[in-house]
Amino acid sequence: MLDRLESSVNQIKRFTADASHELRGPLTFARTVAEIALKDPGTDAASRAAFQDIVDEAAKAAIMLEEMLTLARADAAPANLVRMPVDLALIVREVCKATQPRAAEQGLHLSLVTNTATASILGDAAALKRLVWILLDNAIKYSKPNGTIRVRLNLLADRATVEVEDDGIGIAPADLPLIFDRFYRADPSRGLVEGNDLGLAIAQWIAETHKAQLAVQSEPWHGSVFQLTFPRLSALEVPSADSTIGLELLVENRSVGGNSQQSPAVQ
Repeated sequence: MLDRLESSVNQIKRFTADASHELRGPLTFARTVAEIALKDPGTDAASRAAFQDIVDEAAKAAIMLEEMLTLARADAAPANLVRMPVDLALIVREVCKATQPRAAEQGLHLSLVTNTATASILGDAAALKRLVWILLDNAIKYSKPNGTIRVRLNLLADRATVEVEDDGIGIAPADLPLIFDRFYRADPSRGLVEGNDLGLAIAQWIAETHKAQLAVQSEPWHGSVFQLTFPRLSALEVPSADSTIGLELLVENRSVGGNSQQSPAVQ
């Protein structure tokens, strides 16, 4: 019975992965046709609006399929990331810089404060960029207008921590244990924000594969703090107590504009 159950679960995992992969082709084709139609000067206004809706929805669906495929692959091979020495501080700075335009569009103040210039850990650089970006994307989505997002990177004797704090709508206590579940959306106020609710599940998987802990603290209408804790590459690497302390990067822009779905610089 256990063998049959395991076989059934594996079939579901393969189906999810195969379906996500196969649907990308037709979806890309539909989006391409709509984009070509938009470039046709003879397209009337009503058709142009319809084609633009197709392009926008296809882009959202493509992101969801890619995230479903990521999670299906994670289920099939939980530890399939190749980890090697990487600089977590560099990754965090790059993601913050790439996220700056989107934060600016939302009129948000994004700041990064760190006590070290480098933070060596074992990891997959691309996956870590995606992890940090997911947390920043989540903070941007749920921040209040003209709000503040604070990113903190600290290097300690045996670990490195990354915190992403926002002053947005927060999460109810009853929802906190479920926030990393797939497709889980908390209270109705969070439902006003577009998304497929797979990002935090992917973030949790990436953290687990890096032997890191991902935790959250939140208070409704007072914001949330997501904290990542990584084991250091070497506990003997203790940061010096001079020039690295107090290093600060401020990214500030308060011009309000549109909204983008995903930052291609950190995919």
